[in-house]
Amino acid sequence: MDDKNLTAFAEGILSIFPIFMKNFGKIDDLEENHCLPNSHKNILCLLDTFGVLTMSNISKKLCINKCNLTPIINNLINLDLVYKIVDNDDRRIYNIQLTSKGESFVENQKNLTICKIKENLSSFTENEIEDMIYHLNSIKNILCDVKSREK
Repeated sequence: MDDKNLTAFAEGILSIFPIFMKNFGKIDDLEENHCLPNSHKNILCLLDTFGVLTMSNISKKLCINKCNLTPIINNLINLDLVYKIVDNDDRRIYNIQLTSKGESFVENQKNLTICKIKENLSSFTENEIEDMIYHLNSIKNILCDVKSREK
């Protein structure tokens, strides 16, 4: 692949994050979002997306050291947001899954975030929103295609 294109893509990715944060960075201002640290919310969202995951999978996907992950998972268990299940094939492996309370929490967080994003989008025109939807879907489709080819 052309190094010039890779550099341009990398620069584009790096430049878009500050713009995104400028327009949507105030999402965590909602009082309800401060009940859990982001590390905990990230794990809950990951479990919501992928379903049951092992501690190792969570550690790899979120780049969290396993030693740091254990107390977070224990805290989520104490809050009745996740539960730990011993793997049927290997008793050394624990599978982590959302409880119904955890599923409700994630759904509530999604709804709060969507409301806040909608609020932030109020200054955009209908055409701008349609363009962004089109391009976001294109990016999502490309990334999904690449991931499916890797399997």
